[in-house]
Amino acid sequence: MIDPDKLYDIAEASPYTGKGRSATYRAIRNGQLRAVKTGRRTKLLGRDIIAARDALPALPTRAHPPTL
Repeated sequence: MIDPDKLYDIAEASPYTGKGRSATYRAIRNGQLRAVKTGRRTKLLGRDIIAARDALPALPTRAHPPTL
């Protein structure tokens, strides 16, 4: 469970974002994910991880063929 008020480093955020380290940094550069710096470390706020995850497009649902 993601704590919206906790700061996560890139490795901690990866299971929640579904992205690896390079893809997470790319998402930060592209503005898809907001990051903050604490000293030399890049951190992601839990609520920003949740917002990015919720903004992902859903897969379209397919209607199942009728059963006989």
